[in-house]
Amino acid sequence: MDHQRSDAAPKPVTRIDVHFTLKGENLDERKVRSAFELVVPNCPVVQSVNTAITINETLGYRGEN
Repeated sequence: MDHQRSDAAPKPVTRIDVHFTLKGENLDERKVRSAFELVVPNCPVVQSVNTAITINETLGYRGEN
C-alpha cells in the first residue's frame, strides 16, 4: 500500500494505492476478479472516505512454488 499527501497543511492524505497479490495454483481469474470487484463497494472504510480520498486498487497473481 502507498499513499500521497497534499502539500498544504495539515497535509491530508489525498490518494491511497492498494495492491492485492493473490498466491495460489489454478486460480480461476474470472472468479478472482469477480470477488475483487466486491471489495470496494462493500468496505465501510472505503465508503467513509471515498469522496475525500482517491483509492486506486490493483490486482496481481503469483503461482505457488
